[in-house]
Amino acid sequence: MYPHERSLVEEMKDEPFVIIGVNSDNEEQYRKAIEREDITWRSFYDGGSTGGPIATFWGVSGWPTTCWLDHEGGIRFKNVRGKGVDNALVELLPKVPGRTLKVDAGDVVSSAESVAKENSAEPAVANAGEDVDVPADRDAP
Repeated sequence: MYPHERSLVEEMKDEPFVIIGVNSDNEEQYRKAIEREDITWRSFYDGGSTGGPIATFWGVSGWPTTCWLDHEGGIRFKNVRGKGVDNALVELLPKVPGRTLKVDAGDVVSSAESVAKENSAEPAVANAGEDVDVPADRDAP
């Protein structure tokens, strides 16, 4: 998982894209993983248990869990992996106001449903701007 995340950080350095990590390992394992895996993106320690405040707030019950948010903060996809990550980005980035995504014709994904189908996952949100997992007015811990 970490090699793909590292490559995304490099590939997307000029795009409106960030990775934020949350780790529920004990503090020593967390610190070793940051160093060993060369994690350069923002990563948070969540108290050393699967019931930490961040995981609890976002309703995470399995690890790893990935959430892909749109430019308005709505969760658009959950648990996409591999090529599905690339497809989710192709779906999300063109919707950022004032931005045009340059992709090869074969890379264009027509809808959130096609991304979900390729990854055997359901899109977390049916329409842009809707946030079904966390109300927009809730503040993160």
